[in-house]
Amino acid sequence: MGTPNYTAWSEKKTFHVGDTLLFVYNNTFHNVVEVKKSDYDACTEKSAIATYTTGNDSITIKTAGTHYYLCGFPGHCSIGQKVEIAASAAKGTAPASSAAPSPASSGSDTGSASAPAPQGEGYTPELKRQPVAVRVFQRLHRRPAVLMAVAGAGVVALIW
Repeated sequence: MGTPNYTAWSEKKTFHVGDTLLFVYNNTFHNVVEVKKSDYDACTEKSAIATYTTGNDSITIKTAGTHYYLCGFPGHCSIGQKVEIAASAAKGTAPASSAAPSPASSGSDTGSASAPAPQGEGYTPELKRQPVAVRVFQRLHRRPAVLMAVAGAGVVALIW
């Protein structure tokens, strides 16, 4: 199964200051590290801005510009567990209104869900809107990961 391109997915979305990124993952195998562009490009967390380790991390975008996130576990970033999010200051349209590419796709946005958000696996979405989810990564452990966009809610979940 191929690795999704989270950056290609995020480039098709509109993010704004005040939006919340929700990273849901098994913290035995993953974490989320916010880094500078140079560390993002090098897949290193040497100069980490912030490190998140709960497995259910909500990160509110506080400044306009590009924000870089990666999994700091050895080898994970280099196989694609990283995402860059470009956020604008003005909020005009609903962010992240469609799903991420599935591994079977060639990086194009499918725009439809292939699976619901995971239930009974330690993750229960507490969102008032119906999430759109696509299975995207299941290489490192059995529990498949899901990248979820919530239509018009200002919340995007990256589940790896």
